[in-house]
Amino acid sequence: VFANTAAAHLYGAESIDELIGIDTRNLVHPDDRAKIETRRAEVLDGVRPSISEYSDLRFDGRRLRLNGSEFMSESRGILISWDDTPSMLLIIRDISERIRAEAEKESQRLFLETLVKNIPARVTIKDREGRYEFVSVGANHSNDEATAGGQLIGQTSVEVFGEQANDQLEKYTKSVFETGEPIFGIERTGISPPDRI
Repeated sequence: VFANTAAAHLYGAESIDELIGIDTRNLVHPDDRAKIETRRAEVLDGVRPSISEYSDLRFDGRRLRLNGSEFMSESRGILISWDDTPSMLLIIRDISERIRAEAEKESQRLFLETLVKNIPARVTIKDREGRYEFVSVGANHSNDEATAGGQLIGQTSVEVFGEQANDQLEKYTKSVFETGEPIFGIERTGISPPDRI
């Protein structure tokens, strides 16, 4: 009964009039119709919202443009009265790009996690204060080394290895944060905590 120009653009309509009168259920992907229709019916029947009749509701699902192509949507709806008839006011956003970006980010995270777990070198991540946020358990590390690595979390190199670490570790950490430039080709003598041999 009503749509704005953004809705027309979202569904690929040439004008608002092209949407008026369309059964919105036909604009929902067949696999998601039951889920969305259940939520819609609960709102109109007063089952939802539970806090007050104007509570905000959110439900995600696949929707269809007029040309049949699909997109992932985020919908928020509230119960309103339209011409004295219980109706739903829906705000719908296309979140396809966000879903794609999240999937790509997760894929990169899994790749890096697999890489870090299987290379022999120790990989660490520090915050700007020089505190360890992550310490890898490399493929060639023993259980003792893994335990020791976990004990580094939240501490700085100086707190773990003593003042001897100032020149070798902290210098490189500070340089990367201050300049934003990576440091390559640095070799150093291994350092053990003062209470370990």
